[in-house]
Amino acid sequence: MRWFRRIWGLMDVEFRQLFSEKWGVEAEQFEHKLFYKCLFRHALPFAWLLQKCDKDFFREDFGMLRDVASARNTDEVICEVNRFFGRNARDKSFLRTVLFLRVSGKRVLRAYRALVREEKPVAEQTSETSESLHAV
Repeated sequence: MRWFRRIWGLMDVEFRQLFSEKWGVEAEQFEHKLFYKCLFRHALPFAWLLQKCDKDFFREDFGMLRDVASARNTDEVICEVNRFFGRNARDKSFLRTVLFLRVSGKRVLRAYRALVREEKPVAEQTSETSESLHAV
């Protein structure tokens, strides 16, 4: 079964679990915490105001974060981020498309990739190292 995961790049745990363990948050807080980590920096001061004025303004953002939470490989994350990009491209909101008052898909992908790099098992790293030593 391990070879199957290696070929397809599947992880044993979901993005939500990796993130929650790394940042010490409850799984229920995943979307909220990742939202603020991946929001474009210039949008941070306006996020709370936008949420107060229009509760649905960040609906697409939270929907994407909810979908990406169960991802177990990079391809799944990329698929959800691309879908999010398509929704934003069709949205004619000046605030979202011109001022970028939304989550950054690249930041979401970067966050996932950083967590996956940290998750790589020590035993797997050791066997790769010993195999490369024997090849010499």
